[in-house]
Amino acid sequence: MTLVRVELRRLLSRRAIRALWLVFVAIFLAALIGNYVHAGSEPLTARFVSDGGLGFGGAFAALAFIIGATAGGAEWAARTMEALLVWEPRRVRLMLAKVAALSLVIAVAAVVVQVMVGALARLAVAGRGSMADAGEHFWRTYTGNGATALALAVFAAIFGFTIASLTRNTGFALGAGFVYLAVIDRVLVLLPNWIDKFTLFNNVAAFLNHGADVNHGDPVTLSTLRAGITLSAYIAVLFALATTLFQRRDVT
Repeated sequence: MTLVRVELRRLLSRRAIRALWLVFVAIFLAALIGNYVHAGSEPLTARFVSDGGLGFGGAFAALAFIIGATAGGAEWAARTMEALLVWEPRRVRLMLAKVAALSLVIAVAAVVVQVMVGALARLAVAGRGSMADAGEHFWRTYTGNGATALALAVFAAIFGFTIASLTRNTGFALGAGFVYLAVIDRVLVLLPNWIDKFTLFNNVAAFLNHGADVNHGDPVTLSTLRAGITLSAYIAVLFALATTLFQRRDVT
């Protein structure tokens, strides 16, 4: 636990992390106010609240990937990994502590995001609309969607962390994420239909939206559970590879 606390302090003290939080909060408020102002004459409904939770949940997952990549590459960029290993030479334990601290920070932040979105969006509906279309279990559903968004954010953070750890470079991790979403995922669509069930984009969509129809030939429904297992498997393989290489490679 001492090592996790140390990693928590190190993570939260980084200026890049603080800057990312501020940028996200600014975008968050601008988007929420903009949607409210441009709602026009149409009254807002409960859908405004639920869509806000899902939308900002997905946006925060993207931020979590960047934070994870920053956390994974920070020690290498600052050339402090060798000094860190003098203090804690057990490399597997160090990797686990870093991931635990990162996951804790992202999970708490994701809860804050969902609570803020729910509260502010509800106020917007109260000022310009009605919650009459909300079902009996609306807030229970919102909470469930928020929990899914939280898990996705943690997945994204660990994913960014492992890629940056593998390459010892934050920029490479961010570039790899962009190239995958902009190029590779689109190319995969041209391959046989069975590939659709395993693409990162489709599984993220199915996980966040509690199921999604994929496969451009014969539609197949991906459940939340299946998407979660697929994403977990991808992350586990990458983390195992990153940890193994970290154990075997020289840090200099």
